[in-house]
Amino acid sequence: MRKLILGIVIGIFIASGTIVTAKVMMVQVVSCTPNSPYACIGMPGTSSGLAIIRSKPVQGNPVLELPTESGTLATEEKVSQMIAAALGQPTPTPLPSATPTPTPTPGGFTPFDLGINFRASAGFVGDGPNETYCLADGYPTPRGGATFGWTSGAPSARNRTTSADRRLAGMNFVSGGQGSFRVDLPAPGTYDVRVALGETDNPQHAAIEVYDNTSLRFSIPDVSLSASHFIDAMGADRTASNWPTNNAVRTGLVFNSSTMIIKVGVAGSGNNYVITHVFIHRTS
Repeated sequence: MRKLILGIVIGIFIASGTIVTAKVMMVQVVSCTPNSPYACIGMPGTSSGLAIIRSKPVQGNPVLELPTESGTLATEEKVSQMIAAALGQPTPTPLPSATPTPTPTPGGFTPFDLGINFRASAGFVGDGPNETYCLADGYPTPRGGATFGWTSGAPSARNRTTSADRRLAGMNFVSGGQGSFRVDLPAPGTYDVRVALGETDNPQHAAIEVYDNTSLRFSIPDVSLSASHFIDAMGADRTASNWPTNNAVRTGLVFNSSTMIIKVGVAGSGNNYVITHVFIHRTS
């Protein structure tokens, strides 16, 4: 009887189509019978006490046949037990199935933080956490985990400076009238809003109206701004240096729809009206 000590990796094919792979270390391989074209290894639990390795592998891989007392292929559980017995190891405990992520219940709270920095090119500055950019994009633009964009007003975009706060680096603006910018909210709820209206290099005009779809939530009337001045959400005039740490937030805005509309400018006016930054935070 020929004997050979091997370490091999064997693919075990189960009737159901499952493939179980086991690494058999230092196994004694012998001829099944004198002059047999097959090799065998001892495998407790089979009818013959042996498992047969075909001498001509299937597609380059050795095939391990596991006859049972009934003459059928072993089940996956039985194969695992046989492998463990052959290796002198305890049968491995199956890993628990992954717990699926629970689906949010209808009406449940969905957190939402979205900052949009308005400018003319994506890489002009880097955006901060929960922020993205708008390059005068039309609605619907999916970016930064939200969908937004201009629905009217033919806006233009400009880059201005990389030396100021990233949120004040550029702007979008509408000329000679009013433009509408839409943001899709995750659900009806209560939201806080921050804005910056202005630009660093030139005097500008600022005026916005913020709507829950068609219902007005707050507005900032037409105001003239000096260069490097910005209006915040409460209508206060801030310099470029103090807006980042001192801009005020408009709180407790109740939205009964999932659509926020920001109207920029004043219809019929001949001025340019700017929007530089908006940040939306859901509170409930």
